[in-house]
Amino acid sequence: SGAAMDRPASHDIEGTHNFRDVGGVLTADGRLVRPGLMFRSASLDALTDAGLAALAALGMRTVIDIRSEGEVERNGRFAYEGSGVDWFHVASSVGPPTGSGDAAREAAMSRVMASEDPMALILPMLFGRAGPMFAGALRLMAEAGRQPVVFHCTSGKDRTGLLALFLHLILGVE
Repeated sequence: SGAAMDRPASHDIEGTHNFRDVGGVLTADGRLVRPGLMFRSASLDALTDAGLAALAALGMRTVIDIRSEGEVERNGRFAYEGSGVDWFHVASSVGPPTGSGDAAREAAMSRVMASEDPMALILPMLFGRAGPMFAGALRLMAEAGRQPVVFHCTSGKDRTGLLALFLHLILGVE
């Protein structure tokens, strides 16, 4: 199954949810993906002081935000000033409607979200249009001195889940 643990280690980070270690799983050839270097999460825009302290305790050096421009404008971003953590926004072209002013995008995303099975429509959009975002995030993760890294979208499940999947595939996890 590729699992070294029953489930990836999750962390209680006040002000967010779905914060998990991407490491701790086995590759196809039996090597362990090193835990404590790559994490995934829901949005970090509402972290409390305790949440910021928890990130510091993990030694976090880099936050990669893969939400759309409109999501960041509407909800805010990780408060990196003075935290010792670098924040990068690698914008997604796919995400929930945000009132961005791009009428065509907003109409398309509203139709997707109103459909019976939004993910059946969103996943092909991510594969078809989000390649530059995924590639940009993966390049940042690979830069020397950036780790530990946490990457996130809004809920930490769809865009973030695909990015975690791509990272695992690159590392040889089945």
